[in-house]
Amino acid sequence: MFSRFSLARIRASFAIIAAAFALWWPARAAAAVHTVYASGAADHADPNDAGSIAWAFATYGGYQTYELAAGTFNIGSTLEVPAGATLRATSLDGVRIKPNASFVRTESLIRLSDYSTLIDVYADGRSQVRHIVDARDTRSAYIQGCVLRETMEYGTAHVVEAMYSSGLTIERSTLSYAGITPSRQLPTEEQQAHGLSCFHCLDLRVLDSHVNYTRTAGIFITGTLGAEIVGNEIFEISWNTRKSHVDCLPTTSGPRCPIWSSGDGITGYHNDTNPSEVDFTIRSNTIWGFSNQGIHVSGTGMLIADNEIDGRGPYFGHSALFLGDTKEKFPGEECSKSVAIFGNTLHEGDCDDPDHDDSTRDLAFRNYDSRSVSYSAFETGPDTNAQNGSCTGNHADKVLPVSPALYYEFRQGLSIDTTGHTTATANNGATVTIDSELGKVLALDGKDDFMRISNTASVFDVPAFSVLALVKQDVSGAMQIFSKDCSSCNQRSFQFRVSASGELQLIVFTGSTTYATATSPAATIQPGIWYLVVGTYDGATIAVYVASGTIKEESIQRVASTALRGRLNYATNDAFIGRSQTSTPGYFDGRIDDVAFFPRALSAFEIWEVYNYGHMSTPDVVPIDGLGF
Repeated sequence: MFSRFSLARIRASFAIIAAAFALWWPARAAAAVHTVYASGAADHADPNDAGSIAWAFATYGGYQTYELAAGTFNIGSTLEVPAGATLRATSLDGVRIKPNASFVRTESLIRLSDYSTLIDVYADGRSQVRHIVDARDTRSAYIQGCVLRETMEYGTAHVVEAMYSSGLTIERSTLSYAGITPSRQLPTEEQQAHGLSCFHCLDLRVLDSHVNYTRTAGIFITGTLGAEIVGNEIFEISWNTRKSHVDCLPTTSGPRCPIWSSGDGITGYHNDTNPSEVDFTIRSNTIWGFSNQGIHVSGTGMLIADNEIDGRGPYFGHSALFLGDTKEKFPGEECSKSVAIFGNTLHEGDCDDPDHDDSTRDLAFRNYDSRSVSYSAFETGPDTNAQNGSCTGNHADKVLPVSPALYYEFRQGLSIDTTGHTTATANNGATVTIDSELGKVLALDGKDDFMRISNTASVFDVPAFSVLALVKQDVSGAMQIFSKDCSSCNQRSFQFRVSASGELQLIVFTGSTTYATATSPAATIQPGIWYLVVGTYDGATIAVYVASGTIKEESIQRVASTALRGRLNYATNDAFIGRSQTSTPGYFDGRIDDVAFFPRALSAFEIWEVYNYGHMSTPDVVPIDGLGF
């Protein structure tokens, strides 16, 4: 750790550098913009490949602006951005940086230097690179408006690695898929893969960004001196742990139950040498979907305020906010002091996790100076004791939404069922497109497009069920959303559809010819609007639910129901998205997203939980300054 005296000298040095930088900045702003074209070279990391990004860097040098024209820039090795250079894209929509087939997996995709900048760069590691951006030991590097995603699935593989950096700023950017493959297979070994790793940094800033889908921590800032972590959305942290818990029973072994790694939304322990009482700010962040702690920090001089942290749902979160820790790699117990905690909304995770019943809290403290730690956890669950203990009292606040038996979200293409239980094929032009509201969705033309989902008995042979989707029709008319009904072959199970007059309907068969239909009021579904639509059957009642706009818990209302008794008929034919196997197939004309099938009937509250804590409420790709991609 730095001493207070050495830290003061470092800060004084940076003040001198910053003053010189400010005098020099106007000259930099007037420098020429060098345009680089994707087709100008085969390997854009090779300075000898004329027309490449690296060639432009070598030709024109640092402290210049390099603008990438539309296209895909293939990288054969680490792209070294020179000191003071700005690398920016003409648009986030049309420019991609990615590794080519010869890329050595142990390398980083982009290496920053002192005062270098990335703006509106979309860099996709395709699980072939160790880090997307390497900013280690840099001064005043800047990342703005970028999308950085997909590091390799073993070893140390952070999206941004910034150990020992000073003055790094990450603003309005997205850091995704740290150590997670596009197919989202469960990992087979433990791994350190953070969205941002900034071990022993100085004056870090992470602002208004999104960090999601990581193997371990979202933002890791242990040993950091001075940090501002403000206005970020951090979710699906240690995603593999949550998925492992969903797929694996305690007695199960084999390839579906690997070793997994857990992590916090924000990890920052042993930050105990801050030079002032409030020099470490974690404020106005939204954190959900984590398997360990929402925020786990310790040290001196911290402000933790106005954060919304929710560990409920199928994520096995422990404490929402945990202050203090003892780690073997840092000898001795750290005593946190001069800490202010207020205005936070805190909800912890699963009290039934047998490994963590003794440490599950909304707010938990260990090793702290009670005279200098002030806290007021605005709106917490019922258990806010300052010391770890049993999980007594939290069961009333616990949420356990059921997991889907199949789930198609179209973020990673057409055929990937994220539960791993079924396969699907696209037919006649069904494709993934970009929707300005939801990101990647399924597009169907209403003429002959559809998706076929292979029949799987473990999924569809159930007594009761729920089917859920997000839908937006381009035109009015009778259309199928999701069905498993072959009338000509007498294999009939259910149809979930919109009628010609805009009614949402769920038809359920309890025998090959015994059925009933729940129909919502007329004209519920209007073209050009996204709707959350749900159909359920519990063995006695068919029900349908519809919601649109800002979906709140109270807006999930049952809009129609009808009686039917018996077990859902198990049909051995395949299921279909966007059509049925009947004389009137009802091809869907519009867009569909987040199609899920559950092995029991969901309540209105559970539907809201699935919507709010699943993927549906968050776009696949977060627009930046109005730009989608």
